[in-house]
Amino acid sequence: MLHSWPAIVADNKAILFTAVTTGATTGTHIDAYVRATRERRTVIDAGSVPLYLSGHLLFFRDNSLIAAPFDVNSLATSGPPTTVLEGMALDQLGAPMVAISSTGSLAYIPGSATRRLVWVSRQGVEEPISDTPRAYQNPRLSPDGHRIIVEVAGGDLWVQDVERPTFSKLTSGDTVGNTFAVWTPDSQRAVFRTVTGMWVIDVDARHSQMIPGTRVSDIPTSITPDGHTLAFVRQTAESGVADIYTMSLDGDLAPHVAVKTPGYDGGAQFSPDGRWMAYVSNESGQFEVYVQPYPGPDREHPVSTNGGTHPKWNRNGRELFYRNGNSMMVADVSMRDGEINLSIPHVLFDQRYVFGSAQTVANFDVSPDGQRFVMVKDDSGSGRLNIVLNWFEELKARVPSR
Repeated sequence: MLHSWPAIVADNKAILFTAVTTGATTGTHIDAYVRATRERRTVIDAGSVPLYLSGHLLFFRDNSLIAAPFDVNSLATSGPPTTVLEGMALDQLGAPMVAISSTGSLAYIPGSATRRLVWVSRQGVEEPISDTPRAYQNPRLSPDGHRIIVEVAGGDLWVQDVERPTFSKLTSGDTVGNTFAVWTPDSQRAVFRTVTGMWVIDVDARHSQMIPGTRVSDIPTSITPDGHTLAFVRQTAESGVADIYTMSLDGDLAPHVAVKTPGYDGGAQFSPDGRWMAYVSNESGQFEVYVQPYPGPDREHPVSTNGGTHPKWNRNGRELFYRNGNSMMVADVSMRDGEINLSIPHVLFDQRYVFGSAQTVANFDVSPDGQRFVMVKDDSGSGRLNIVLNWFEELKARVPSR
C-alpha cells in the first residue's frame, strides 16, 4: 500500500492523503486520518492529490481537477463533486502540475493535445509518424523497429505501429500512473513504472504482473542485451537524490547500486554489447553524460563537455547520442585494448522538441540503423505556465460551499 500527497486540515487535527491499495484504477482513493483518535476513513472513493482550500476539497481524477464542498469538522463532502479544470500536464509520478495559493491564485501547466510523433533524420529533416495529435511523451521504439510504446496523458501506455496507422491501448485499469516503458530485447515484453512500483507486460497478450520489491520512485531505463538485467533510477529518503540501481529480471530480485554519487544520477543505458553503461549525473554542478564499465570497475569516462542529458546508444555501439538544450549531440565510440575512446561531441541538429517530465530519461528514441530519431514535437509551443488570479471567486460560484 502506498500513502502519498498529504494535506493538513482542521487546524492540524487531521490529515488528508492519497491511498493506493491495489495499484488498479479503482484502488486509488483519498483517506482522512484524525490525529487525536487515530481514526482513518475514506473521504473520496476514486481520486488523488487532495487539497483543502476555501471550504472546498480539491482532488485529481481522470486528468481533471475536481472540487466538492467539504466540512472539516465531519471530514466529509457536503455536496456533489464538480470538474473545475481539465487537461493538465502530469509530472513523472502522475500528479497534476498545478499549484494554488492561499490568496486564490491558480497556476498550472496545460497538457498538450497538439503533440505529434515525428521521425527526424540526422540532418534534422522531419517526417510524421502519425498525423493524430495527442499528449505524447516518452516514446520507446521496439528493438525490431516495428512498434512504439508511448505515454498519453491520463496515465496509460499505448502502442503505435510504425508501418500501419494503428494506435492501441497497452495498459488497463489494473495499474495506475503507467509511464516510462522499456522494451525487452526480443520486442515481446516491456517493463514500466506505476504508482505501486515497476511492472512487466507481455505486449501482445496484454498480460502484466508486478515486479516484487519495487517502489513508486523506481523508473526503468534500460535492459541488458541478454534480457536478464534491468537498470532503473531510484530515489531514497536516505540519500535524498536519485541513484542508479540494477536488478535481475529472472533470478535474484534484490537491487544493487550501480552508480551512486553525491549528485542526481539517472538515465542509465546499457551499451549494445552490455559491457558499458552510459548515464547522467550532476555531481559536477551541472548535468553531464558519462560512461563507465559494466558491471565494473567503477571508473567514469566523461562524454559531454558542456552540459548534457538523455543518453542513447546507436545500436551498432559506435556512437552515443545525447541532448544539450535543443541540440542533438553525438560522440563517436571506439575500443582499443579493452579501453573506450570517445571523440569530441558534435551537433547533428538543433531544433526544438519536447523534453518530457524526467530530468535524465530521454523523451526520444533511436531507430535500429541509427539514422533517424523518434521525437515528440509540440505544434502549440507549449510549456507555458497559465496563471489565473482571483480563482477562488470562480470556484465559489461554480461549487458553492455549504
